[in-house]
Amino acid sequence: MSTGVVEHEVARQGWVWSALRSPVSTALVALLFGLFAYSHVASWLAGGHFTGLVFALQESVLVVLFLTRRRTKAVSQNPTDWVAGFVGTFLCLLLRPVGTPAIAGLDELFFALQLTGAALSLVAAMHLGRSFGIIAANRGVKDTGAYGIVRHPLYAAYIFSHLGYLLSAPSLWNMAILGMTWLAMFRRITAEEQVLQRDPAYRSYAARVRFRLIPELY
Repeated sequence: MSTGVVEHEVARQGWVWSALRSPVSTALVALLFGLFAYSHVASWLAGGHFTGLVFALQESVLVVLFLTRRRTKAVSQNPTDWVAGFVGTFLCLLLRPVGTPAIAGLDELFFALQLTGAALSLVAAMHLGRSFGIIAANRGVKDTGAYGIVRHPLYAAYIFSHLGYLLSAPSLWNMAILGMTWLAMFRRITAEEQVLQRDPAYRSYAARVRFRLIPELY
């Protein structure tokens, strides 16, 4: 690759980074999270419903990681990957604690699913630290802890949380939000691996840890 092309690519990635870190994007994420947290705390105060409180805490960790993330070694320039990144990460902030549990009497089980997902996501997110990101990129290969079991433990954890939330607050709105979130999430997995496969360290890791989300299944 010529020096001119390299300089152009670096400049373009710098512009992309600046856009992502812009005050507008940061304010939008903060606003979405504020409304999400307010609706769930209000629901709890009004009726004692715990739906989403743990999930709200889980999302707060995600927002902090988003605001403190670091520069990447290589980031996807595919617009589809950018859309999938934002949708897969932040669309779930539009979930609302409406409706009644899908199966009466199983509230505690649904809450346990959320709690399990939150605990697993906290472990995975803390392991990532500032390597967390929303756009497919190479932020360094993580291969220990939960990442020694599956390649995308954070996404697996969120599926647990999402299922627990949806069973606690089933509605067409929440189903639509999570349906789009899951589609974007699977697109993110594909996009991230396309970027990471350029790194010999990741190829070696992927050969050792064969499954993406669920051992022996996927």
